Amino acid sequence: MAHIYNFTQEFYECFDCGKNLAQDELTDDWKCPFCGEIPTTKAVDENGTKHTINRVKANELRKNDWLVLVPSFEDMYQVIDVRRNNGGFEIPLKGYRVYKCGADDFLVQVTGVW
Repeated sequence: MAHIYNFTQEFYECFDCGKNLAQDELTDDWKCPFCGEIPTTKAVDENGTKHTINRVKANELRKNDWLVLVPSFEDMYQVIDVRRNNGGFEIPLKGYRVYKCGADDFLVQVTGVW
């Protein structure tokens, strides 16, 4: 599985096939091994803040999505745009700067609360 930071607690649930998963069951691209869809991750940071997240690649992001760049929900950034650049991506973030990442890097997309 690609290296990415983890939150203090994480719970993985695939709503497509209805299974609760352990992290070591997920595929290398953070997908459900049973149906191939992205499971929802319920994450808790060190402050006890709870959000649902997905681990996605930059090409899966859209304008107005929310990202966290460290394992804390104190600093969430809204995506202004996603642009290809030299085999990777540039992602301008509202209130931050342009975040650069590789095409195969996983990012933490915030999808809601729980």
